[in-house]
Amino acid sequence: MKEKKIKKEEKETTTKKLEKGDLVLVDLIGRIKSNNKLFDVTSEEIAKKEGVYSEKDLYGPRLVIVGEGGSILDGLNKEIENMTVGETKKIELAPKEAFGERDIANIKRYSERELIKKYQIEPRKSLGKRVNIGGKAGYIVNVSSGRVRVDYNHPLAGETVIYEITVNKKLKDNTEKIQQFINMYFGGIATDKFDFNILIDEKKVSINLPYPFSLMQGIGNVKFRISQSIFQFIEKIETVEFKEVMEKKMFMPSEEHENHDHENHEHST
Repeated sequence: MKEKKIKKEEKETTTKKLEKGDLVLVDLIGRIKSNNKLFDVTSEEIAKKEGVYSEKDLYGPRLVIVGEGGSILDGLNKEIENMTVGETKKIELAPKEAFGERDIANIKRYSERELIKKYQIEPRKSLGKRVNIGGKAGYIVNVSSGRVRVDYNHPLAGETVIYEITVNKKLKDNTEKIQQFINMYFGGIATDKFDFNILIDEKKVSINLPYPFSLMQGIGNVKFRISQSIFQFIEKIETVEFKEVMEKKMFMPSEEHENHDHENHEHST
């Protein structure tokens, strides 16, 4: 997905410190201190330059609610509270402030047979990969003599990390705040590609829920989280309404499909 660009007119520079509850868009560059390896970045350009770009990843400024956990590490959030819009800062976080210390108690051993029969996991095919065992995520780090070692520590546990963070913008417009809540809880820059048609009428917010979002797994929880954020950070709103929207064009054959059928017809004659 293409990087969401911040328009020049959106960039700000102020001298007023951010406060708890402010909604801001930030850019991040996160590196492991020991080897300078890039592991977190919001810029598509930098990701490509450093050879870590992935089409599966989403790039663009990240929403941060100052003083609230969730979207970034707590250690970073605490530092943002002392920053101003337009400021760039380098922040070093020790393991306990970042992804935790490595704990040998989080390394478990299983029999290869148990993982195959009970959890339908093929350990030898999953070596080095992330797996879910009984609802807990870990990485298979060794398979030997029918025994499997699974590491439940975070991959960056024990590492000191260095972040470069830039506060691009403080959100003030309520519609834009809701757009960012939607983006955050749908796990991507949803409002760039789909029209959610957000309407605010005094105490009520109405949000169109276009296909395919209306059919996604866990949609009830997503709607709950979006509503919760709206009630918490936008004053006077008492009702949030989601409207499931189906458009006729969704049921029409695509031009690509029509062209493909036409080509097949020509080849068969």
